[in-house]
Amino acid sequence: MGDLVDNREPLMVNIYLADKDRNIRLIRWLLKSICLWPLLSIGLDVFVEEHEDVNSMMANIGPFITFLMALLKYTCLVLHVDDIRNCVHCIELDWNTVRSNKDHEVMLRDGKIGRFMAIFIAAFMHSSVQSYNVSRCLKEYIIEVDNVNVSLRELPYPFYSKILDARFSPAYEIVSIMHFVSSFIVSGVTSVNCGLMAIFVMHACGQLKILTLWLDDIVHDSDIVDDKIVQRKLGFIVEHHLRVISFVSYIEEAIYLTCLVELVGGSLTLCILGYSSITSRSIESTTDGWNYSFQLNRWFLKPIGTWPLSLCETTAERISCVILIINSCFLIGFLLLPCTLCTILVDTDLDSKIRMIGPLSFFLMAAVKHYILIARNKDIGECIRHVHLDWSCVELSHEKDREIMFDSARFGRWLSVVSALFMYSGGLFYTTLMPLFAKRTDIINNETVRLHAFPVYRRLFDPRDSPFFEVVQFMQALAGYVIYTNTIGVCSLAAVFVMHACGQFQILMLKMEDLADGKKRKSASSTSEERLGDIVRCHIRILSFITRTEELLNEICLVDVVGCTLNICFLGFNMMTCIQIGIKAYMIDWYRLPGKGALGLTLVMSMSNATIKLTAGKFMDLSLASFCSICHWILKPIGIWHFVYSRSSPSEKLFSSTLVFTCVSVLCFVLVPSGPYVLLYEKDIYMRVKLYGPVGFCLSCTIKYFLLGVRGTAIGRCIEQVEDDWQVIRQADHRKVMLKNAMVGRRLAILCVILLFSGGLSYHTIMPLSAKIKINENLTIRSLVYPGYDRYFNVQASPVYEIVFGMHCLSCLIQYTITTATCSLAAIFASHACGQVQILMTLLDDLVDGKKIEGSSTVGKRLRVIAKHHMRVLRFAADVEEVLREICLIELVAATLIICLLEYYFMMEWKKSDAIGIVTYFILLVSFAFNLLIFCYISELLVEEFRKIGSAAYNVNWYDLSGYKALDLTMIIMISHYPPRLTAGKFCDLSFNTFSTVSTIEII
Repeated sequence: MGDLVDNREPLMVNIYLADKDRNIRLIRWLLKSICLWPLLSIGLDVFVEEHEDVNSMMANIGPFITFLMALLKYTCLVLHVDDIRNCVHCIELDWNTVRSNKDHEVMLRDGKIGRFMAIFIAAFMHSSVQSYNVSRCLKEYIIEVDNVNVSLRELPYPFYSKILDARFSPAYEIVSIMHFVSSFIVSGVTSVNCGLMAIFVMHACGQLKILTLWLDDIVHDSDIVDDKIVQRKLGFIVEHHLRVISFVSYIEEAIYLTCLVELVGGSLTLCILGYSSITSRSIESTTDGWNYSFQLNRWFLKPIGTWPLSLCETTAERISCVILIINSCFLIGFLLLPCTLCTILVDTDLDSKIRMIGPLSFFLMAAVKHYILIARNKDIGECIRHVHLDWSCVELSHEKDREIMFDSARFGRWLSVVSALFMYSGGLFYTTLMPLFAKRTDIINNETVRLHAFPVYRRLFDPRDSPFFEVVQFMQALAGYVIYTNTIGVCSLAAVFVMHACGQFQILMLKMEDLADGKKRKSASSTSEERLGDIVRCHIRILSFITRTEELLNEICLVDVVGCTLNICFLGFNMMTCIQIGIKAYMIDWYRLPGKGALGLTLVMSMSNATIKLTAGKFMDLSLASFCSICHWILKPIGIWHFVYSRSSPSEKLFSSTLVFTCVSVLCFVLVPSGPYVLLYEKDIYMRVKLYGPVGFCLSCTIKYFLLGVRGTAIGRCIEQVEDDWQVIRQADHRKVMLKNAMVGRRLAILCVILLFSGGLSYHTIMPLSAKIKINENLTIRSLVYPGYDRYFNVQASPVYEIVFGMHCLSCLIQYTITTATCSLAAIFASHACGQVQILMTLLDDLVDGKKIEGSSTVGKRLRVIAKHHMRVLRFAADVEEVLREICLIELVAATLIICLLEYYFMMEWKKSDAIGIVTYFILLVSFAFNLLIFCYISELLVEEFRKIGSAAYNVNWYDLSGYKALDLTMIIMISHYPPRLTAGKFCDLSFNTFSTVSTIEII
């Protein structure tokens, strides 16, 4: 056929038979695997287990439908075996008749695609199904037989128990093998259907492409002058087209029922999988929580024999652990000894010896860690029993406790999985794949041989020849698995133990919150003394567990640098949890405890304080903000002052309501037209980026204005406390301290106002008026800061333009007033807190002598005044953090984005040499950076001032105090280590580090 269509020298008919056999061979293999070459057989049973639980029954419907689909598809293949035979015959005929190189290339390319799809489907199906079977067999459950707990394994699929009790040997092994075989047949049936479809369809596509090539040859062949030749070629094309159509009809007849079964069954299976994912029981509802915590640890430690022998229930398990220990030691020695001899004794260059130090040290660390795990086997068992007991003792009525423990266990499992993924992926790739694919060769007698991943001392034996090469390669792969599993086992143990301790700390904090009232926990003790005793016992138990964990891991941390780094991270997280315990111990209503019950908390706080990290030093000893009249004048124009100030009259509040309505209307007048215009209608990317800055800033100001209104009650409470502090002040030196902070804060607030209003008014007035006038068809187009009004009215007509321009200027005043208001409030409140802390330190200095505290004749009375003042300052700091939490978050995000945009605008104006734009954007850039610096600065100073309280309490002449009065200072010293911080929505602390991070992002 090809020689008539192609005017070229005909090729031999059998030249492409090898390619034909290669394409037909895969079909033969697929069909032979399920006994469909050439005849089809039938037989596949589905085993269904009876369940009382609806969810369990629904979970088993998925495998049942899969087996049923396989049976139906198997039947369809049997019924359409003649159609399949016709398709295969057509493919053979096409390969036998191909003559042209071009046609052969097309068929070969599509044949390769079909083969790849069939191989990929078969590999994916078999691997996924067998992985599911193996994972099911690895799952264990415990039943009680004759008052003895027996550990059994799951079957791959449900089995009807009335036929045979398949839980025990040898029935379990027989049924498991049958399940594996039947699942192999099921996946084989699916692979056959998909593979046949891929091969047949790709072959049909190849034939259609050949038809296209033949038609192109007729159209572009200018040498053809005889109509008979053209007619003959067209006849062959039509004949081949009919053959392709016939082949496609055979394909459709062969697979249409299979496709129907696949469509219906696949849809049902997907629905069931979705249902199972949604309604599956959460892990919190399981009672075997400790098994969930240590499941991965068992998988890692059992294969290398380091799972505690004391946890093995049968003698066979203990014997198998000992055998696995011997095998693991042998494999580690198989790598360590030859590598050591090769590194020391073989005469190689220095670079090669240095390169071997890494693997050799890694092997040595693995050997030492393996020895430590074996030596500490008993301690590991004790820690696991401790965790098991904690899971057993968790009270069922306290769902919060169980949630905390499951969250901690889940995070520990996640860390173990991450460690395993990194270690196995990198280590096994280096041990197995690199020697096979990398160019590691050596020349022996002019013959190139491959080298292993790790060197072997060749005087023992020459591993480069077969079969020694394959044996050594396999042994090194096994040894690598042992070494990597050893490292993963250590990391997973550390993760699970430390995260369990953190979960216990969180439960302890819940108990401390309920110490005074005892109402939140149903099973709590009746008296505060009993609850305090339970807290102390729980704390001691946690500390003993941490001590045991540290003793278990300290040698491993010394040996393994990488493991040490990971453990430091865990301990750092643990220390953060301990710090929270100290805070909870002080912030509860301890003064309501009878007698000297509060003194029982001092030991808890002292032990929590023992884990606090050392600070890096103090930057400066300065106050920043102030309480002054400028806050009053900033909040009044935007209508906030009379809403937050409790002494405002009704007429003043009515006037403030009018101002608030006006401000909101002006802001909406800007946002409603310009927001959709920037997002939806502006197509110029440069103009869109240029408008992101002002529109985004207006949006952030609107959000901050809303937050000021929402937090009005808390703001008023803070203002009232500030006023009360000014009214009760009596000492002249105390007044000087407060005035000093007020003056500094006043100047900074004024500087903030000057920078923002100068840059903002210049941007909203001078830049639009000085912009170049655009002439468009005899129309003068004047610029506006916020576009988008053209869709509603003609903004260029007078006096519409002037009105809109005036509204924009008014919105500018409102926006920058809101920004300065939030900044000044933060500065005022934080500086006032710093001033009160400084006053508290002067009171501590006068504790022994009592010369400055009026009306306090005894040390006890002076201590009472100091404690009340300290609690008042702490509550004020908590109120300030509540007021500024969301505002700081908006300020941080908006300032970061807007400063980046301002830098871009500045560079664009610099490129245009626009002096007004350069100066305006520079002032705005400085003002926004300055505002962000104020928030970070006052938070940093607030922390530093509160930390000084502990030093001041210790520096008093406490040794001159009579009796046990000095013990009363311990609570103040303890809480000074936990200073309040301003946070950005509780996502991050505001500090110099935050400001430097934002500055780095802006520079990048």
